[in-house]
Amino acid sequence: MIKRVMVFIFVIVMLVACQSEASNDPNKAQKQHEGEKKVTNQQEIKPYIIEQSAFGGIGDWYDNHHVLIIKHEKKGSIIEKYNIYTGKTELFFRSDAPIISVKANPNYHTFLVHLSQSTEEATLLFLNQSGETLDTLKLESFDVQYTWNPFLPNQVFITSFLEDWTFNLFLRDVAKKTHQLYTLPQPFIHWINQDEIIYLDVDDVLANPYAPLVKFNLDTNEATVIKEDVVGVSYLGSTLITIEENDGVGTYTFWDSSFEKVDKLTLPIITEYDGPLIPYSQMDPSEQLFYTFKSNSSKQFDFIVYSLEHSKVETLIEGIENMPLKLSPDGKISLIGYQFEQVIKINEKTIMDLVKFQ
Repeated sequence: MIKRVMVFIFVIVMLVACQSEASNDPNKAQKQHEGEKKVTNQQEIKPYIIEQSAFGGIGDWYDNHHVLIIKHEKKGSIIEKYNIYTGKTELFFRSDAPIISVKANPNYHTFLVHLSQSTEEATLLFLNQSGETLDTLKLESFDVQYTWNPFLPNQVFITSFLEDWTFNLFLRDVAKKTHQLYTLPQPFIHWINQDEIIYLDVDDVLANPYAPLVKFNLDTNEATVIKEDVVGVSYLGSTLITIEENDGVGTYTFWDSSFEKVDKLTLPIITEYDGPLIPYSQMDPSEQLFYTFKSNSSKQFDFIVYSLEHSKVETLIEGIENMPLKLSPDGKISLIGYQFEQVIKINEKTIMDLVKFQ
């Protein structure tokens, strides 16, 4: 059952010369035109070119204009830091073991790298912004899931699965290089504050996809049901989102850290053989913008944005596949795809390939 459940502006240049001054000074006007042309060129995204067999996926953002790309070599793997505007690449990290994934912590100061040389063991490395190792953790594992603590960026909750899909959960403190084991009935968690997590207590998703939402205190080990009949939950930015479904209509409820209702949104939800299909989503907390996919009449999806400030939905791209998303730190661009191989330029409402195979 758990296996089925398993089945997230480079530069702004301000032109301080006013238009009237530029029109009176031909040299100044020419310089301003050249400056504007330079800005335009800087904002053009340059695809990363690689042989398909060597491409291991784009792991995450490094900052607003760099992504971290996993590249497989004859011996081991590397992570390259790629500037999506200049096309320049530099080595970030090299390993003799295959690199499975890389994921930044909430402030993009620490990067968790998952290495695996067998199906029985995993190595987790924690790197700083220079690609230097801060902490190392080896564990018995067939697969690993991890969720950074957005309130304490040095902490990460790790779920290690064995081949029979039993699992162990523990909280790792990267600064202290210590971890604490926890016993929970579910492997997938979301943080709601620095001491509490939530999870859907699903018994059998095929028999009943509707489950109670449980809050768990990491200090007291106390579990409390806070909402019944929930089909989806996520914590994005500083907002908790719960999803309920009734007759094909999904109700997205937005909550603050005190579990006070902030807003509500209704969208159509497709039901599949194993229950309601919850589309991928992302949140830009600084602008209070919620990005997700809405099913349409053509049996495809539209990429939409919902403004919590204005309670307004806007369609950005029509007829697109529901795929994983990852917003840039400034929220201007989103990676999209199962390997994050494409990008959505949100202001332009366009999608393009970030990776091209040679």
